[in-house]
Amino acid sequence: MSIDQRLAELGITLPQPAAPVASYVPAVEQGGLLHISGQISFSEDGNLIQGRLGEDMNLERGTAAARRCGIMLLAQMKAALGSLDRVEKVVKLGVFVNSAPDFTDQPKVANGASELMQEVFGEAGRHARSAVGVAVLPWVSPSKWMRSSRSKPDPLEPGPKGFAHRGLHYGSGFPENSLIASAAALELGAGIECDLRLTADDQILVFHDADAWRMCGSPLRIGQSTHEELKKLKVGEGPLPTLESLLALVKGDAPLLLEVKVDSDIWRWVPALRRALAGYAGPFGVMSFDARLARLLKTNMPDVRRGLVVRDDLSPLQRSLAIWLADPDFLAVDRTSLGKSWIARERERMPVYSWTIRSPEQRAQAQVHADALIWEADGRP
Repeated sequence: MSIDQRLAELGITLPQPAAPVASYVPAVEQGGLLHISGQISFSEDGNLIQGRLGEDMNLERGTAAARRCGIMLLAQMKAALGSLDRVEKVVKLGVFVNSAPDFTDQPKVANGASELMQEVFGEAGRHARSAVGVAVLPWVSPSKWMRSSRSKPDPLEPGPKGFAHRGLHYGSGFPENSLIASAAALELGAGIECDLRLTADDQILVFHDADAWRMCGSPLRIGQSTHEELKKLKVGEGPLPTLESLLALVKGDAPLLLEVKVDSDIWRWVPALRRALAGYAGPFGVMSFDARLARLLKTNMPDVRRGLVVRDDLSPLQRSLAIWLADPDFLAVDRTSLGKSWIARERERMPVYSWTIRSPEQRAQAQVHADALIWEADGRP
């Protein structure tokens, strides 16, 4: 269903976008983010809604006025983008409520527009928000809104199910990074995050650890063993999967996050990835903790969507240098970083995913601060 159809279903008719009244423009699109100038509330018949919360306007009328202000935001967005279907995510709403000094229900007023965004855009309408009371607004409007929305779609958008970390793994029957765990994630309708290791003869395996002790009870090291030597090992009931076998299973039915585990093999990865991914038409991104890998992809495989995995223990300088070197299309960040100001800044430029979500409480926090969640166990949707 298109957004226009959704508006019709909700009985919403967008008004003519309000013209600027001073030296500014209604909206600016920059870096995949659309910034909309402050809007005020007009009724359906085009009259300005006036009043002051806590003085001559009650909460119910204020909430309705905020909804009308949100409708004007939608009108401005459509005028700027041409179609509301271009909206990938409502990132943040800011509200200024014309309030009496003792009025403290600004967040409830703000719900009028916040709930509208979720009604119209669904999960993509869930956003960060600030709501403050002010002494006066232009023409005594009860509320004024500003909005930011990233308008460039994310090709890896997994939907509300997010990415299953190392596939949907649980117990000995569904081991991490196994084909059966990936099949379970497909059945759930989730994207798949998995780890890649390079063998001594440049075959790419879907495997996390540097050696096979934990998963297979073998001392063989992946990077120092040939694929032929590793074929005798099993993960659960199956062999160590290759990247080619994973691609053959998924067939483009779900987005893939492929995390490259760089050892002393950085220069061998691009040729190996080029061979393995040749001809695959489904959505995928290649990411790594090693910023050099993303830089090599940018230079040698520019059409591949590249990401940087970021630990929370990096210093600001280390983080900035890594992001500069990688020049990524997306970030995957430690969940303990969520809520920090640098995350919000980067989300204005690119999608930010968060790992590893393992509980409902972590999920509730991450849904506010990240564009998609990489989850396992009790963090599942």
